[in-house]
Amino acid sequence: MSSSSTLLLLLTGLTTLSACPVCDVDVPSRPVPEPEPPGMPGNVTTLCLAGQYYDDRIRQCKPCQEDYFMTLSMAKSRKYWSCVPCYRPKDLEVELVPCNKTRDTEVVCEPGYFLQQVSDCACQWTCARCGICGIGELLNLNYETVSCQHKEDTLCCQYPEMTSDNRKCVYNISGQTTAMFKHTTGHTDGDYKLFSNIHFVFFMSFICILNR
Repeated sequence: MSSSSTLLLLLTGLTTLSACPVCDVDVPSRPVPEPEPPGMPGNVTTLCLAGQYYDDRIRQCKPCQEDYFMTLSMAKSRKYWSCVPCYRPKDLEVELVPCNKTRDTEVVCEPGYFLQQVSDCACQWTCARCGICGIGELLNLNYETVSCQHKEDTLCCQYPEMTSDNRKCVYNISGQTTAMFKHTTGHTDGDYKLFSNIHFVFFMSFICILNR
C-alpha cells in the first residue's frame, strides 16, 4: 500500500471518530444536546452552575425552568444561552431516572427489549427486541444462559451445562466431562457415574503396570 493510501485511510478514520457526538456524562447512551443558538460571546465571563443558565438581559445566572436542564459540563462549555428541554421517552422506552435541573432523563427499554448500539459511536443506541432461545436465528440454541436486560441481549447456548464467558457459551469446568459424555453418547447421569468409575479403575491399573 502506498504512503498516500495509508494517509487517506488514517484521515478517513479520524473523520469517522470526529463525527461521533460527545456522550452525556449522566446518560452515556445518549449524546449531549446541541446548543441553539451556538456559543456565548467571549465577553461573557460569568460561569453559571449546573441547573442554571446565563440571562444576558439581566447579566445574571438564573435557574432552569421546569422540564429543562443544564449539566455542569454543559455550563462549563460556555456554549448554551439557555437550559435544554428534558428528553421525553420514545416508543419502546420507559423512564428510569427522571429529568431534573442538573441532568437529563435516563431511559431503559420496555420489557422484552434491550438497548442496542446502532453505530461505532459510543452513545447511539436504540431499543431492539430480545432474542428468544429456540426461535428464529436461535432455533438450535434452546438454553437461556444470560437473560435479556438493559444493554445485553439474551445469550442462548446449545446445552444446559454451558455458561457465559465474555458472552460466549462455554462448559462449566466441573460439568465439562459430564456434558461431553451425556451429549455425545445420549446416556444418563447414572451411566456417567458408572463410566467414570470404570475409567478410574482402568487408569489406576495402567499406573500400576507402569510402576512394575
